[in-house]
Amino acid sequence: MLQISGVRKTVISAALALLIAACGPNPVAPPAGEPEPVATTAPTSAPPKLATSTLKSAPSPSTPIKRVPVSTQSPPTDLWKKFSGEHALRTVKQLAEIGPRPAGSQETGLARGLLTAALRDAGWEVEQQSFTATTPRGDLAGANLIARFSADGARPVPRTPRSIVIGAHYDTRYFSTIRFVGANDGASGPAVLVEAARVLALDPPFAAKVELVLFDAGEPRSQFSAEDGLAGSKHYAKTGAPRRAAILHGIGDTTSVLTLPPGTANDLLGELRAGASALRSPLQFQVARVQLWGDHLPLGPGALLIGNHDYLARYTADDTIEHVNSQTLGHVGELVVWLAKRWAAQPQ
Repeated sequence: MLQISGVRKTVISAALALLIAACGPNPVAPPAGEPEPVATTAPTSAPPKLATSTLKSAPSPSTPIKRVPVSTQSPPTDLWKKFSGEHALRTVKQLAEIGPRPAGSQETGLARGLLTAALRDAGWEVEQQSFTATTPRGDLAGANLIARFSADGARPVPRTPRSIVIGAHYDTRYFSTIRFVGANDGASGPAVLVEAARVLALDPPFAAKVELVLFDAGEPRSQFSAEDGLAGSKHYAKTGAPRRAAILHGIGDTTSVLTLPPGTANDLLGELRAGASALRSPLQFQVARVQLWGDHLPLGPGALLIGNHDYLARYTADDTIEHVNSQTLGHVGELVVWLAKRWAAQPQ
């Protein structure tokens, strides 16, 4: 057995004593059956510092502005010729495949997502303008989509009012007895608007003068009246009336005759006919003998309703993709771009 001298024992004992003193006294367990003592004083150590990566400071004036790519090429002279009816028809098909899309439904939300993505892909910033539509059958949650363009791609795009609006409603009328997918009435207008967004983006300074609006809850829950229908455009109009607006409604039928509401301003009617003539378009225009309900009404006298209210499949289960014509979509789309370009050149 190893023998330890008295001196060594003394050194080892001193070292152990120093070690114990440095580490602090050993806690003593309370006797069995007694509760653990509870600290009554706050800890003396400082709280841990928050990681600097979790702290966010307000952007300084020197923070670079976020931008998205925009076209830097010279815009086409005849911009409207870039409009594709086939592109628009594909969007009609995508919307119709969702099924009936009455305001407040899950399907309307799906349509809203599809249209938002398409507009953003074309370089537009999209604002969702939520509202509550009061109808004879109860309140509905609705949301307009407002798309704006920045000539230099800056984000966010200023929400200053634009003098020119292109709009269409994207919901479908509710029917309990038929499956109404609204390929023409509910899909053709938004489809032309989305394709127009792509075309307008080829001329950024011009696109920045235009606001694209997709109205929700345009259709009535029961019958058009002062209390039922046009809820989205009424809510949008609270921000002010545009100088000029082209509102698209049921524009994809095979016929080339478009019906205008009675009381359409003569200068607007003249511009439509001048545009059709300049484009050598087969589109013809007739004025209805009765009032036509549409999203032009809340927007004032500068709003023009462009659509066909006499097609055979209107408000029937036959309003399907088979009854929508890409050539008609193309003719209307070219005319709308031509009109917007003409309006942008006019004095404010």
